Amino acid sequence: MSDVMSGAAATVGKAVGGPIGAATKMISMAAPTIAGAAKPSGGGGFAFSPEEIDAIIKEWRNLSSDLKFDHTQASIMAQVQSPGAEFASADFAERANPSAEAFLQAYEKMMAYVNAYINALENAKQQISTQDEQAQEDIGKAGAMEV
Repeated sequence: MSDVMSGAAATVGKAVGGPIGAATKMISMAAPTIAGAAKPSGGGGFAFSPEEIDAIIKEWRNLSSDLKFDHTQASIMAQVQSPGAEFASADFAERANPSAEAFLQAYEKMMAYVNAYINALENAKQQISTQDEQAQEDIGKAGAMEV
């Protein structure tokens, strides 16, 4: 796991706890899932304050960017060619490429998960923003009523 991934996990870990005893709204969301991947046990989710979500989205976008760079490096690794025309070189390349392909596929799965998580965060943020706008509109309507 890269340092960036560890940092994003730490940020998410801090956000899950949220402010203790604070009387603020929390944005709740289920953990994202990827088709064909194992489902998380316990049906967990996360809760963030509106102030935390922008920073968390930024961390996950940074992680996504780093994964794209790493994916490019892994793609190069998956194209090993034998340096010589002898058996040992050809055998090394023949064995190295499938391993690098598996590594590349792991990065693709991580990228899919991170992108799904970013989408889930953005959807949760949009949902709370829409709810806030509706509440403001309702308050405005209530204030305009004659008693």
